[in-house]
Amino acid sequence: MSVKWGITLAVLTNLLGFVLGAAMGGAEAQIKDAWTAAAQPGLMTIYQNDPQKISAIVESSWKMLQRAHMHAAAVGTAALVLIAILAQLNISDLSKKVFSLCLVLVD
Repeated sequence: MSVKWGITLAVLTNLLGFVLGAAMGGAEAQIKDAWTAAAQPGLMTIYQNDPQKISAIVESSWKMLQRAHMHAAAVGTAALVLIAILAQLNISDLSKKVFSLCLVLVD
C-alpha cells in the first residue's frame, strides 16, 4: 500500500501513452489539418507567406507528439517494474512512498 500513489501515476502515464497512440493512429490527418489551420493566421507575418514553413512545423510537431507517446509508454512501464521491485525491498514505508513517487515524477 505504501507505493499506491506511485503505481497510480505510473498507470496514468501508461494510459497517456496509449491514448496518444490511439489518437495518432486514428486521427493523424485530422490532427495535422488542425495544426495547419491553426497556423494559417500567421502565414504572412510569421511564415513569410511560405506554406512550406507551415508544413515543416507541422511535421516537426508530429515527430514531437510521437516522442511524447513513446516516452510516456516507456517511462510508465519502467516505473511500474521498478515500483514492483521497490515494494519488495525491506525499507521503511515512507522511503517506499517517496521513492515510488520520485520514479514517476522525476522523469
